[in-house]
Amino acid sequence: MGYHHALGKAWGEAMLVKSIRADQAIQASGFESAESYLHMIEWLRQGDFPSFLINHVESELHAQDAGSRLMSVVCGAGIKPETKLRVAGDNEDVGYVKALSMIFPLSLTVVGGNGVIWLLDVEAGYHATGMDVPDGFALRFDFNVIEARASG
Repeated sequence: MGYHHALGKAWGEAMLVKSIRADQAIQASGFESAESYLHMIEWLRQGDFPSFLINHVESELHAQDAGSRLMSVVCGAGIKPETKLRVAGDNEDVGYVKALSMIFPLSLTVVGGNGVIWLLDVEAGYHATGMDVPDGFALRFDFNVIEARASG
C-alpha cells in the first residue's frame, strides 16, 4: 500500500477538499507529483497538504472576484523547489536552510461571479525566509495567472 496524504486517500486518487465557503468542496487531483517534496512542504508550516494550498488559491480568487467559485484544481508536474543555505561556521559540509521557495503549477476550473467558466493555468508559490533564526520565520504566498481561457 502506498503513501497516503493528509486527506486519507492514496496519492493519484481524485479527492474532495473542503472549501473556505460553507458546505462546498473542491475537486483536486494530480498531487502525487508533490510526493517527493513532502518533507520540504512540511517546512512551510501550513498544516495539511494539499488542503492549505487549495484554500490559499481559493482565497486569492475570492479577493479578485468575491462571487467566484473554485470547482477543481489539478497539480501539474514541474513543481519548482529552491533552497538557500547558511553554512555553519568554517565547515562547508554543514549548513542550515535559511529560505525555501516552492512553486506549484496548477490548472484551475473557476466559475466567475458572472457565471462564466474559466480555465486558468497558474503558478502558486510560497516563499519562506528566516527558517534558520528562532522566531524569524516569515511566509509569503504568490499567485500568478499564466493563462486564462473562457470555457465554451
